[in-house]
Amino acid sequence: MPPATHSDPFETSALPLLRLRRVMTPFTRAEVRVLVGSFTSTGSLWDGVAARAVGAAGMARGETLVSASLADYGLSATLAAVRAGLKSIVVTPESVSQERRDGLLSLGATVERMPEGTPLDQLWARAQSIASGISGGWAVAPTQADVDAIVGPPLSDLGLADAFVCGAGSGMTFRAGVAALRPARTVLLHAGGPHHVQGWGGRDAGRELSADDVLEVSDVQAWQMRTRLAREEGLLTSLSGAANVVGALDVAARLPAGACIYTVVWGTGERDFSLGRYFP
Repeated sequence: MPPATHSDPFETSALPLLRLRRVMTPFTRAEVRVLVGSFTSTGSLWDGVAARAVGAAGMARGETLVSASLADYGLSATLAAVRAGLKSIVVTPESVSQERRDGLLSLGATVERMPEGTPLDQLWARAQSIASGISGGWAVAPTQADVDAIVGPPLSDLGLADAFVCGAGSGMTFRAGVAALRPARTVLLHAGGPHHVQGWGGRDAGRELSADDVLEVSDVQAWQMRTRLAREEGLLTSLSGAANVVGALDVAARLPAGACIYTVVWGTGERDFSLGRYFP
């Protein structure tokens, strides 16, 4: 049977950069620029990453793609599977939002849920176990090169970057941003203890990454910033993207006029509305 093929309309090196203006901390003279990943088919920069990963696997139509996801990657992988004529199984933590589950089911995926707080490496271990037990099952994880190809081009050749600020799930976006920008300072974000920032890992997420500074951003701060970004900047973003902005603004407030700080908003905020129950 010939390998599955699919079109890839979201291989995009044209993801927009947005300069924040209205949510800036008073008296801050540095700039914060955000790579906005929501201008894609499912509203996530992971669309292009998944398309590359699935396309490179050489799977045949009718086979089964098994993936693991803390937040949006499962939707992007399932979309790539649909385009390629593949079945999709996605392993997620129990805490994944209702909107994400509904999206996966709408695309025809089978969803296997693991306990809340299950780290990404354990989700992938379960995905590999499922794939090994299925005839024609493939556990296809994105590589760093896949992420670099999507995140890198819009951040390359931008001149001096004083800082790159980013949280970590897999850590691949952080690495891609650092490689493309070569910033003077790198800042890794985490949410501390238990949290509701979908896509981020726990306190130990990114422990293998090399960063100049590590900052803590709470999910409450992220939720408040998510609301502000929508109402003041017209940017409806995910909780993880809003958390990145909180960290970037913190860094910007301590840098001089003319400094430029970059961060990433992975996807749309339409998948996080149900999380409002945690933030009365």
